[in-house]
Amino acid sequence: MEHYNNPFEPINLLVVVRKAPRLVVPALETPNNVLHISTENACMAFGSVLSSHMLLFEASQPIHEQYSKVGHLPTSHGLARSLERVLVAYYPLAGRLRPGPTPTQLQLACNAQGAIYVDAQANISLAELKKLDKVYWSDLQYDFVPHASLEIPPLIVQVYAYFPL
Repeated sequence: MEHYNNPFEPINLLVVVRKAPRLVVPALETPNNVLHISTENACMAFGSVLSSHMLLFEASQPIHEQYSKVGHLPTSHGLARSLERVLVAYYPLAGRLRPGPTPTQLQLACNAQGAIYVDAQANISLAELKKLDKVYWSDLQYDFVPHASLEIPPLIVQVYAYFPL
């Protein structure tokens, strides 16, 4: 049986290309400690800690015009540098969430391993994206899969830029 793809389906119109994720570490040395999250807070936090949020902003100048002038994404580079400075004050976000001593507890290891930062580009503008059903928005999000460890970074940032691919 042949699978039929309707070329007019929104899912077929959205193409996302991601660069390899990289770690953004704090710009300065930060405290190295472990924060213990209480059983009550851990139970309440599982829903919000392991959830994702998408914040969309539109650049004042189209990204592809900025790219053509300097040969790289200045907005993305600036955001990564800013994140380095922010992680100094909010250093737990550069750590790792891990299971605590009991199954209902969490620990946040403040170890400056860094937030995950992903550059992505897509062939659809923010105005066009707003017209799509929100079901398709998940295609824009980076899916983090921890390797052999159960440690999860509390912060993953993806900068999405519109490029006519």
